[in-house]
Amino acid sequence: MNLIKKMISRRTQTINNTKIQYLSVADKICKVTYIDFHNQTIEADRTNLSIADVPESEVFPVEEFGEFRIRLINGVNGGGMREASGGCD
Repeated sequence: MNLIKKMISRRTQTINNTKIQYLSVADKICKVTYIDFHNQTIEADRTNLSIADVPESEVFPVEEFGEFRIRLINGVNGGGMREASGGCD
C-alpha cells in the first residue's frame, strides 16, 4: 500500500512540479492533478478542504488563470467514473 502511495506521489510531483497545488474556486478548494503550460490546461479535483487546511503559498485563485482551460472534477459518481464540472471551461 505504501509503495502505491509513493508511486502516486512521485507521479504527481512529475506532473506538477510547481507551487500550484490548489485552486480556490469561490469558497471551494480544488487539488491540482494536471497542468499543461504548453496547451494552457489545468485539471483539479474538488476537495472537502477549507482555505485554512492548505499552505497559503500553494493556493491560487482560479481567476489568475484566465487564459487557461480549467476542468474541475467533482469526484467519483456511483459507477466509479470521475465527473467533470462545467463551471470553469
